[in-house]
Amino acid sequence: MKNVGNNYELDFVDRLQFNPDGLVYGEGVASLSGTNQILGYRYYFHGSYKIEEGIVSITGSETFQTQDEGSFFDSKDNLVYKDGRQVWDQFSIEDNFQKLHSICPPNANCLNIIFNKSY
Repeated sequence: MKNVGNNYELDFVDRLQFNPDGLVYGEGVASLSGTNQILGYRYYFHGSYKIEEGIVSITGSETFQTQDEGSFFDSKDNLVYKDGRQVWDQFSIEDNFQKLHSICPPNANCLNIIFNKSY
């Protein structure tokens, strides 16, 4: 939860959807705290994934993000394309696929992100 402008309290939610065909969709949204009301998007991407030795590797092929790095969110239509195909992230699989825990590369400053399975 984060207080921004006019004391709005925001929840930042990151979601991943894995499809059996090896494709993944991810998005980061901002919602009014305590509600499901999406105020806008921070990013979204379409890509592919692979699972090897308990690690999920996501490669983003089309990534869109807010144009202004200082902006907390924007409408999905206003997000701009980020050029280049890169590894988006890697996650260790925990609790029999109930959680994905982000893996931070050596000498990097990363957020500790955990995705919990939802239905």
